[in-house]
Amino acid sequence: MVPKRSKKELKLIDKNPFGDSDRDGVINYLDCKPLSKRWQDVVLYHGTNPRAAEQIRKEGLRTGHGINPVVYMTPNKATAMKYSQGIIFKARLSDKFAKKCNIPLKNIPNEVTTSCTISASKLREVPMKPMKNYN
Repeated sequence: MVPKRSKKELKLIDKNPFGDSDRDGVINYLDCKPLSKRWQDVVLYHGTNPRAAEQIRKEGLRTGHGINPVVYMTPNKATAMKYSQGIIFKARLSDKFAKKCNIPLKNIPNEVTTSCTISASKLREVPMKPMKNYN
């Protein structure tokens, strides 16, 4: 759950949205707590095929399905697009949940594996931009 922002934080974001007031490496606009260096969310992407997407929408990203005992995710949307078959899910995880699942908070590698189940409420489907046709 993303915490509500205080009036002071909202004023700071309005004044300087692309600055980094707490110097944690996340710009104020994307930082859930722009005045606290210790609190920030982790955003990861998961690409999948249309058949598996129906199950993910209902149940979330569950481990132990199919042949893989872990869930593969990436912090880069472009990487998820490359390996997906048309559908991408964005997961916004709190620091507490990320630590529980052994996901690093800073310097996240391009490929993240976790054995935690990520509920459907933490996932949002990312719309894919149509490919340009130059014919």
